[in-house]
Order: sequence, then C-alpha cells, then structure tokens
Amino acid sequence: MLLQLSERDRKTLTKLYSAAADIGLASQFGKIIIKRKLYDKRPFSRGTVYAQQAAFVTGLVTSYGRAFSSGRGGYQLPKSLVNYDADEAALHARLLDLRNKVYAHSDEEKWSVRPWHGKGFSTIISGQPEYVLPRGDIEMFLRMSAKLLDSIRQREQQLLQPYKASESAFDQAASWDVIKAALETLEVGESLSIPIAPDHSVTPERRAKG
Repeated sequence: MLLQLSERDRKTLTKLYSAAADIGLASQFGKIIIKRKLYDKRPFSRGTVYAQQAAFVTGLVTSYGRAFSSGRGGYQLPKSLVNYDADEAALHARLLDLRNKVYAHSDEEKWSVRPWHGKGFSTIISGQPEYVLPRGDIEMFLRMSAKLLDSIRQREQQLLQPYKASESAFDQAASWDVIKAALETLEVGESLSIPIAPDHSVTPERRAKG
C-alpha cells in the first residue's frame, strides 16, 4: 500500500529523489566526458568535437546545479547531506557559479564585445566563455557526486523507516501479486523501484508506465 507521508516529509522525499536523479545524470555526463576525452577541446578544435564537449559539459553543470536549486516550491536539498572536503567544496562553488553565469545564463561580465572600424573595414572583436572543464575537475566531480548520492540514499531510508508499519510489509521475496498491485498504481511518466537484492540495497530494477 502507499505510505501516507506528512507534507514536510513528502516534500523532502521529492527533493531527495529529484536531486539524486539530477546528480546521477550529471555523473553520466562526466563519465562520457572522460571516456571520449572531451575535456581539453577549444572552439577552434577540428570538426564537431568542441560542440560535443560543450553539450556534455553544459549537461553536467546544469544537471548538477538543478539539484541545489530551490525551484518554485522553495525547497532545498538539506545542506547536512553535502559532506565535501575543502577541494570538493571549492569545485562545488565553482560549478554553481558557472551554472548561474555561463551555462544557464549569459552574464555580461563573462563576455567582451568591442566593435572596430577603420578605413572601410568593420568587425567585432569578441571574447566569450569556453565550455570546458579540466579532466582533474571531472574526476573529482565523479568522486564527490558518488559520495553525495550515497548520503541522499541513506537519508531516504531514514525518512521512510518510521512509516514502515513492520518489516513483514516489505518481505524480501515480495509476491508477484504485490508487485502487480504497485505497478497498477503508476500514472503516466511515473516509475517504481523493485528491490532485487536480499538486503534491499539500492540496485533497483525500474518499470515505467508509458
């Protein structure tokens, strides 16, 4: 059966899940960047490689930034879950600053535009941000995001535990009828997690209703 959460806990759980999804997506982008070596390309690089780098770096920074945005509801990820060391905290701050000034918005301070004209020749001398993150930053990001995801998952379990009427309600070998009943509650765009390990570890198999 569906657990009836308090409004506060419902909002907290929703933020935890959405943040985990955003951070998980950002981590996937980071792994692709490392695998494809998209961390040192410049706008003048050959072919479309810089455009590919820009796409994945933009995806990483904006997805990560969403996890820390309060959104319209004004609910934020609990700061107590962010246990970064000094270097990780510095990278975290830098990524959020880049998100706000470069990747989600184009702040004037990040651009230089100077019209030039002389003797029948006109041009614009310009400078703009480059969509690039060093390999070292990407590798650190993957480590810190994995640590944060672990903290979020632990907090999810702590939040839900008091609502579980008894351990028997979550039998390790749930019958197909119980799983089917849960699947039948899905609405369009929703998914559920089915534990596939005896200890209910977070290695879910997802089923979505299209």
